[in-house]
Amino acid sequence: ADVDMVSLAHLKAEACPRISTSDLVFLCGLEDEVLPVDSSSGIRSKSPTPNPVPSTTCEIKKPKAKPVVVDIRSQQEFSRGHVPRSLNLPQGQSFTAEGALILAGDGAQLTKYRGKPIFIIGNKHNDTAQFGRQLIQLGFPKVCVLLGTASTLRSIGLLSSIKDEP
Repeated sequence: ADVDMVSLAHLKAEACPRISTSDLVFLCGLEDEVLPVDSSSGIRSKSPTPNPVPSTTCEIKKPKAKPVVVDIRSQQEFSRGHVPRSLNLPQGQSFTAEGALILAGDGAQLTKYRGKPIFIIGNKHNDTAQFGRQLIQLGFPKVCVLLGTASTLRSIGLLSSIKDEP
């Protein structure tokens, strides 16, 4: 599984709340991007059948401001598959030694989302938590990290390649 058990003390020390895959899909309006499961084979495939996104445990309203997904995996991993309309700010390449956001490429785009929901995804929770903490220190108040990893999103068909996007 992509989700590790985390102690309560560790959770209390985290700066960013975690967001489930189903909540990320719902809040970003990506329900139509998820590949449906064929009921006879159990395999996800493109088909005209609608795929219900797993429900959450509580009622959630979509935010007024459209959230942005920030993928902190390498550019190579991002090009092999990413959440549609997400920004790529690779871990270790997006901040200066002093901790400032590098305003090249998608870093400049991210500044437009200050004050709006930002969802961080990557390959390791420790990396996403650290990246989120850095954004909070730079004045981005609404940062969440994915509970799980990018492979969780791949398993539901949510990572498209650049050639798949319009």
